Amino acid sequence: MSALLLCLMPGASAVSSPTPHVQLELPPVPCQSAPAGQNGTGIFASLHDIGSSSSQLRCRAGHLTFALRTGNDARASAQAQGARCEQVPVTDDTLVMSQLWVCSPYDGLLSARGGTTYGLTFLTPTPLDDVRSNRNLINHEARHAVQWLRYGATMPLAYARGGSDPCANPFEIDAGLLDGGYQC
Repeated sequence: MSALLLCLMPGASAVSSPTPHVQLELPPVPCQSAPAGQNGTGIFASLHDIGSSSSQLRCRAGHLTFALRTGNDARASAQAQGARCEQVPVTDDTLVMSQLWVCSPYDGLLSARGGTTYGLTFLTPTPLDDVRSNRNLINHEARHAVQWLRYGATMPLAYARGGSDPCANPFEIDAGLLDGGYQC
């Protein structure tokens, strides 16, 4: 089976994907001192691979703050529309997080397809009990949360540049298409 190679932005570097036999290109990670994948594997690399200069640390702190605020805003919007939000354990031990906020039921502009992750919060129309029991989906969405941590304010534009087809979007491929329920 041949590898699928996608190019999202100039200067991107190829990384391994949780989806077997798929190579993809993610955009360069802002603040990173070494090319993506050199000190780990794509977004699954340790957050410590960014170097220790004060400007890099400030940049990473800005990404963390943006991801937290984005998740908090998404959670507040969902709760204002009657969704229940709770932290759900993440079982993928390659990730730098152990819990993901899930808000359900939420069926609004902020929730595309079966749900969307904003910062560290997953908004979905799927009942909370069903989401909680779907470990693959939780791990898929947690990988998106890690992408938010790594890309910060550039995440929405970078994701959009990947296209609307989830089977060809590097961020969906990197998060694991099968775990996300995509049949490509």
